Amino acid sequence: MNPLTYFAFFRYVPTLREYRRFSQSKKLPAGYQIIKGRVVSKANRYLLAGTLKRQTISRNKIQQKIHLLKFLGGLPWIKYLGISGTVSMLNAQPKDDIDLFVITKANKLWTARFWLIIITLVLGVRRKPKDKNYRNKLCLNLFFSEANLKIPKRKQTQYVAHEILQLKTIVNKDETYEELLLANLWVSELFPQAPMPNYPRVKRVEPFVGARGMEKLLRRWQLFLINRHRTQEIVTDTQLWFFPDDFEKKLPF
Repeated sequence: MNPLTYFAFFRYVPTLREYRRFSQSKKLPAGYQIIKGRVVSKANRYLLAGTLKRQTISRNKIQQKIHLLKFLGGLPWIKYLGISGTVSMLNAQPKDDIDLFVITKANKLWTARFWLIIITLVLGVRRKPKDKNYRNKLCLNLFFSEANLKIPKRKQTQYVAHEILQLKTIVNKDETYEELLLANLWVSELFPQAPMPNYPRVKRVEPFVGARGMEKLLRRWQLFLINRHRTQEIVTDTQLWFFPDDFEKKLPF
């Protein structure tokens, strides 16, 4: 799909760098020009002012939470913490929350999630499933264990590929984000112009052995709570996908 068509659905005018990342060609199509660093045409020019305004809103959201996010990412069970969704694209509305993508140490997924929930609840910044006002709250909607970074086949879509490439990294220990990209080379098949790690690495990762001890207790407790209100979530011992409002299902393509 033409990246300009994709971005237009989000009422977003991409930068030249973003256009080239998601395009098969580095050249602009006829009728487009660069205005204020954005790829603009007569058809999408009316979106430019809104895009620039949302860019400022998104940066303010990140700035308000940056110290907390760095603290959360520094917890010993966390290998990677990044922002996804509209805030990572710098395209958020004032009412929007901040989506987080977390990669944990092997066999510590449930422990990491437990402490993130506790800390954000105590601070009053966690988005809860039934919240109607979630402005600037943190949505803990995506957890991966480093033991399994491969995106499930049914989620290997253009939308998810965009999300991976547009992640705004806050904490990245031991090149974990690069490992995520290497585990999902299908992304480069969709977007060959996107930068990808070009060297194989042999990384010593603790194998998944199942929940034990405190991890086992936290897994059992959290699964009990999750299953009480479970709908369309993806829940395994190495990946958790929670989306209160799954935007991918709204896409017309």
